[in-house]
Amino acid sequence: LFSILTLGNLFLAGILASTIFTLLACIYLHKLILLDEHDKGNTTNKRLQYLLLFPTSVFLSAIYTESLYLFLSICCFYYARKRKWLLTGFLGYLAGLTRSTGILLFIPIAFEYWIYIKESGNTNLVSFLKSRKFEPAYLMMMPLGLITFLSYSYFTVRNFSLPMNILQVFGRNKPNILNIPIVFYNNVSNFFSLPIHTYFASKIDTGFSILFLIMIIIMIKYKFRTSYIIYALLVVLFPLSSGLTTSLTRYILISFPHFILLGKIGNKNKYLHYFFLTVFSFICLIFSLRFTHWYWVG
Repeated sequence: LFSILTLGNLFLAGILASTIFTLLACIYLHKLILLDEHDKGNTTNKRLQYLLLFPTSVFLSAIYTESLYLFLSICCFYYARKRKWLLTGFLGYLAGLTRSTGILLFIPIAFEYWIYIKESGNTNLVSFLKSRKFEPAYLMMMPLGLITFLSYSYFTVRNFSLPMNILQVFGRNKPNILNIPIVFYNNVSNFFSLPIHTYFASKIDTGFSILFLIMIIIMIKYKFRTSYIIYALLVVLFPLSSGLTTSLTRYILISFPHFILLGKIGNKNKYLHYFFLTVFSFICLIFSLRFTHWYWVG
């Protein structure tokens, strides 16, 4: 579709699509934040600055799925908060088509629906679900996105487990919760002997995994919405379950709750704000230069 605007140039169409979806993601992130708080000062601006200057933000303007998935995931939460379940389910379905990890959205959104049930004041769950007719079915559209993609993989290349096989090509194991403490311990205990940033080992990937896990604890202290905490935790832990920290700094780019928290912290302490901007900008510049010269980044 975007190639129509670029006169058939697919490369430019990809760049244009990523840029547009990044812009839309920023707009909806702002709308989502306003559901909980009034925009005081430059708090929202700080959050968007952290997102757009994050070390791997280069992928938001590249021909990758990051920008589209970020937009769809934020929209899922926004419309779930607005209790528009049909639209939420459809956006979740598209997220599952965009990335296999889109199925993770189902868990926090299902929790959001549980909050919706509790807010209704109806103590009889069965009668409540009957009165809402198709709402639960709308949410079941979300896992269907991944199932649709797997079915497409089977009919095109006769491989129903294509995403899992691709993981193994890149040296990853099949996701296993037992891998998380092992890979985390191995990387943290050997942190100072790790190279700065390579494919199989990276101080940067390990450092951001530690930072983002600590930030989840801070989210609990700040009493963040439970569905946000669940989503942020899944985004960080799921890549670790494959046994590597490889590309983790890119994978956590989609964790919008972390950027909401960074905005709160940066707004309270100007020194931390400038520290975040300086560190993020410096690594982002290095990563962008490497990326544009065809070196591996994430």
